[in-house]
Amino acid sequence: MEEDKPSEYVLNFFKERHLEQIRRRESFLSSVGVIVNGLALAGAVLAFLLNSYTPSNNIDYNSLFWFSLLVSSCLYGLSIYQLYKSFRVPRLEDIETSDCWLSYYKELVAENQGHTTPKSLASNLFAENIISTYSEAEKLNTCSNDLKGKHLEWSQLFLLATLAASSIIYAIQKIAIYV
Repeated sequence: MEEDKPSEYVLNFFKERHLEQIRRRESFLSSVGVIVNGLALAGAVLAFLLNSYTPSNNIDYNSLFWFSLLVSSCLYGLSIYQLYKSFRVPRLEDIETSDCWLSYYKELVAENQGHTTPKSLASNLFAENIISTYSEAEKLNTCSNDLKGKHLEWSQLFLLATLAASSIIYAIQKIAIYV
């Protein structure tokens, strides 16, 4: 019974790590919602600015407006691209269902019937297999979540830059009216 404690501890550790990665992935969903809403807002702001554009007599303000609009549109496109890339990240590796593990355990017990303690040998093999499975899945899930988080962060940064550039465009429009 004492021998099962360390493997049970390790198994619980990997289970918790696996669940933590799944919770982390689910938390990205709220971030995606914010980005999509921000993209809709930024698109509306850019459309409004383009629609309300009135040419100025000063050629410098006109070219500055178009340059700022081009930069803002590029930032907007980069934000959409990073959001798209965040969805191209591989899915999380999920651990098999309990039915699959139960059938695997029964197979191990059946295979080790010739040993004096088939259940303890099967339990040890079973625990080793689950621990290695959790370990492999945890590595892949951590990489996947880190990559998704990086793309979402870049998308948010480009979105904020788009909104900042849009406010600069609006300021240029207002200054051009008075000059």
